[in-house]
Amino acid sequence: MSDSLAAACDIFLSYQRDVRQVSHHTLAGYGRDIRRFIVFCAATNTQEPAAVREADVRNWVAQLHRQGLSPTSIQRALSSIRSLYRFISERDASVGNLSLIHISEPTRQEAIS
Repeated sequence: MSDSLAAACDIFLSYQRDVRQVSHHTLAGYGRDIRRFIVFCAATNTQEPAAVREADVRNWVAQLHRQGLSPTSIQRALSSIRSLYRFISERDASVGNLSLIHISEPTRQEAIS
């Protein structure tokens, strides 16, 4: 697998498009969420998939919350990162950080009827 998060993202998105044949909207969502995470990681000088720690992801989720993203949007973004790391782990166990796959999601507020 690649040395950079950006390259791993490109490989992941190509796989989703070409092999899994996910919808255009799903692919765009994955790309948007993962690229937002890559920008966050670059700001902290974390650019290799193996260098990302659970605390980095939790800090990113907190930043998304501070930016006003809804819990549903944050859950989707976190799911995208989990999918990326599951993909990386399946291809190179030494790079994939399985603890990132098990980070809990923020709770969604149920709509009051």
